[in-house]
Amino acid sequence: MKTLIYIGIVMLFASCEKFLDIKPNQRLAIPSQLKDLQALMDDVNLISDNKGGVVGEVSADDYYLPESAWKGLSQEAHRRIYLWEKDNIFMPLSNEWMLSYRSVYSTNVVLDNIQEIIPDKTEQDQWNNIKGQAHFIRARQFFENVLVWSSIYNENTADQDLGIPLRLSQDFNIPSVRPSVRIVYRQVIDDLKQAVDLLPETPLVKTRASKPAAYGLLARVYLAMGRYDSCYHYTDLAMTINSDLIDYRTEIDPSSIQPFKQFNKEVLFDSYISHPNLYAKNARVDSSLYAMYEASDIRKTAYFTPENDGSYSFKGYYSITLFGGVATDELYLMRAECSARLGNVEQALLDLNALLEKRYIRDAFQPVKQRDPRLLLGIILEERRKELLFSGIRWMDIKRLNRDGANIKLKRVLGTTGYELLPGSPRFNLTIPEDVISQSGMPQNP
Repeated sequence: MKTLIYIGIVMLFASCEKFLDIKPNQRLAIPSQLKDLQALMDDVNLISDNKGGVVGEVSADDYYLPESAWKGLSQEAHRRIYLWEKDNIFMPLSNEWMLSYRSVYSTNVVLDNIQEIIPDKTEQDQWNNIKGQAHFIRARQFFENVLVWSSIYNENTADQDLGIPLRLSQDFNIPSVRPSVRIVYRQVIDDLKQAVDLLPETPLVKTRASKPAAYGLLARVYLAMGRYDSCYHYTDLAMTINSDLIDYRTEIDPSSIQPFKQFNKEVLFDSYISHPNLYAKNARVDSSLYAMYEASDIRKTAYFTPENDGSYSFKGYYSITLFGGVATDELYLMRAECSARLGNVEQALLDLNALLEKRYIRDAFQPVKQRDPRLLLGIILEERRKELLFSGIRWMDIKRLNRDGANIKLKRVLGTTGYELLPGSPRFNLTIPEDVISQSGMPQNP
């Protein structure tokens, strides 16, 4: 085998007798029916677990670990990634890189084999839907991975910056290489545009992709690139189909242990983030972040639980644990941000206030009236931080905003020792697992 990227895939599918058969030539059985391909896309433990997004969330600044929790982590790699160490931040063989490419492998099985199935008229919509789901998931995984293991998109350096491998076939024997960041983003956009053309507006279940989810993810990609006109365009398309918001004033009990339902009306695509560093028993909300919420902000109660030591943990899950999918609250904030950046103050205020009105106690809500685009943008970015915490988005935001001069510094403290991650540090591009580098021969990040 020429690459370690797909290592473990055979073991993964070996447990699925439905898709594997021991052939005389010892080759994998080929899924030959639409229901088999859909079953691959419905493996929520593989498809819905956002393994790329979790790495960014673990590295970001929405939380901190008390020293006792950090010392209590069972794996040295989990302790090292928390401190932005330069190496050995992933366990060998079983890590987020490998698991994310398992997801890619499943999509490639679908995309390679669905072409061999000629649908009749009654199957065409199902055929389109399955293919669209595969393009969506592959795009999502490539995008999450390039955000973690590569430099943020920069128009001036995108042709030189190293991206992540683009596995576009189920063939194990194709060597893995690192194309440029520009080529990776081009592939992500191409996959998502194909998904948009194939997916339905309303999915059967929200663990499957849909047209508004694909529009929303496209908008997020363009936001990361700094292409605000395109981000606005695709956010607008998504919101034309679904712009529902939960009214925190009437539709939830903010004091509940679990205020939000999974698959609630804001969720366009359900995906989750899970990692020991982020478990509620370990992670504490950054104190400066918590201080940003006013007393009249319902999110202050709905999102956080007080702990015995005076700190707070996060409880505002939109999924079975931390949310890592696509939701309408993000759409409002993306369109508001792009409107402010493009000088459309009226639209920016409309979207921002439409969201905030449903987040504040009714009598306490005061609409934002700031008309200076620069100052309004600052307010929008602050609300983005408060609304989208622990959702796999903060790492992208830190990298894209620092590209534009925001100078965001990250700091951890353990006991009396401080650790910093400064703007421009090469450690914003995480080390690729060492076993992947040794087996594939790809260049490591500096």
